[in-house]
This record gives sequence, structure tokens and C-alpha cells, in this order.
Amino acid sequence: MSTTAPRTPAEQAKSRRQLFLVLAVCAAPLIASYSLYYLWKPDGAKTNYGTLLPVMQLYDKPAGTAPIKRLDGDATTLASLKGQWLMVTPDAAACDDACATKLYKMRQVREIQNKNKDRITNVLLVTDDAPVETILIRAYDQTLMLRAKDHPLLEALPADAGTKSSDHIYVIDHYGNLMMRFPKEADPNLMKKDWAKLLNASKTRS
Repeated sequence: MSTTAPRTPAEQAKSRRQLFLVLAVCAAPLIASYSLYYLWKPDGAKTNYGTLLPVMQLYDKPAGTAPIKRLDGDATTLASLKGQWLMVTPDAAACDDACATKLYKMRQVREIQNKNKDRITNVLLVTDDAPVETILIRAYDQTLMLRAKDHPLLEALPADAGTKSSDHIYVIDHYGNLMMRFPKEADPNLMKKDWAKLLNASKTRS
């Protein structure tokens, strides 16, 4: 019976370096896309309107894998939307004026992306069990509405200081990374510019 000699410290260190190299190569396209968009500009000025968040992969966590119900009661998962860019906001089923304004902005920002609009799915995370009015569902029939009460996805959405998550609109990329938060009462004209740059950058580096 043959036995394998234990690896020397030098061999173990070499193996770790090779593993880190493979991980770096796999992550390079994503890192490059975001770095070019957010961090580089000839005059050194900030290029993005939304706040860049520490990139958090959701699709391999309960936030992405835990069942979440559509308004018709059918269960799905956030991870099932992999391949789509998501524009997400949480709010109560009653959807007051501030909520309706967010949905309107999200719809307009998506529509203005023209041929790229089909790469974006708008998502309303309904934070309670109350009924959603039919008029709202019809007005925003292109928005995916999901019952998210007590869902781990809500805990994954960080709010800005002095605000709550329902004040914001979030961006989840096509790989499932939560990576941007728009401010409270966001300017749709500035939002659309961020979206155009993100979609163009991801298309050329996919």
C-alpha cells in the first residue's frame, strides 16, 4: 500500500498562492468593470450618483435562496432572477405617495434605457401581509411584487444614516451582487446615467 508524503511548508505555500491566483482571475472581470466605472476618471472626479456598497453576493445566501412568494402565492427565489439586473425597493403594501413615487421613478429609469431595458427587472418587496391594491398592480404591471415580510433579503439591504431601507432604491447586478444604493428621494435623471454606465460596462466585459 502506497502512502503520500506530507507536503512541505514550501509546497503548501505554493498551493495557496495558486488558489489565490485562480480566485483573482475569476473575479477580475467583475472587479475591472466596477473599478473602471466607479474609480477611474481622468480628472479624478466621482462618476457615480448612487452610493457604491461593499459588494455582497446574495444568490448563495438565504437572501437569495430562501423561498419568497409572488402576490399570486406562487413561490420563487431571488436567485431565479440570475442574469437580470435588479432595481429593488422595499415598502408596505399600502404604498403611500413616497412609495408610488419610487415605483414611478424606477419605471421611468428602466424605460429610458431603451434596448437595454429588458436587462432590468424592477422589484417591489412588500414588507407586510396586507393586500396590494389592484390599481397599483395594474399601474406597475412590469414590476415584480414579492411578499418579503420576515424574509432575510430585507436584512441584507443597508440604509443610509438617518434613513430606513424603504427610503432607498437598490441595485443588484446580474451575478447577484448587491452593489449600489440610491439616496432618499433620488433624482431619476442622475439614476438613469448610473444605469446606462453600468449596463454598457457590463455588456462590454461579460
